[in-house]
Amino acid sequence: MGFLNLDSNFVTMKKILFLLIVPVLMSYATDPKTEAAEAQVKWYSFEEAVKKAEANPKKIFIDVYTDWCGWCKKMDKSTFKNEKVVRILNKDYYAVKLNAESKTPIEVKGKSTTPKAVARGFNVSAYPTTVYLDENQNLIQVVPGYQNADNLDMILNFFGGDFYKNTNWKDFQSNYQK
Repeated sequence: MGFLNLDSNFVTMKKILFLLIVPVLMSYATDPKTEAAEAQVKWYSFEEAVKKAEANPKKIFIDVYTDWCGWCKKMDKSTFKNEKVVRILNKDYYAVKLNAESKTPIEVKGKSTTPKAVARGFNVSAYPTTVYLDENQNLIQVVPGYQNADNLDMILNFFGGDFYKNTNWKDFQSNYQK
């Protein structure tokens, strides 16, 4: 009879062990959807983006924000977490975060300036604002306001795919396939 109790205890221990180990093993399982959702935009400083663009030409995307801007925070939490947005930003652009109120010195085209002065130079007066530069750091467009993931995806494709060079925005917008 003692043997039966030992066996019963062994079965109980196996159940407990199973209940403890399965959640741990499940936490190591990879889900492609989870991995994609965890993908992040690779952000660069302005100087890093310029250096990278000189070595390997890509357009530069600048997210002009302020610390107090609620819509900027919303873009960070939703738009910049979207899989399509992350993919195109990392593939076709060097993405820069530029705090429009920062007075920390940065170098732009060999001159010392501040992010605040750079934002002012792009005539940014609302936050968030996105700025698009070509591969030679020439201004393509300044787009003020919050952008949800679908809108930003379309804008990124418009500039990233060079459609802006020979297609007007309204035509591109009406023919755009998500």
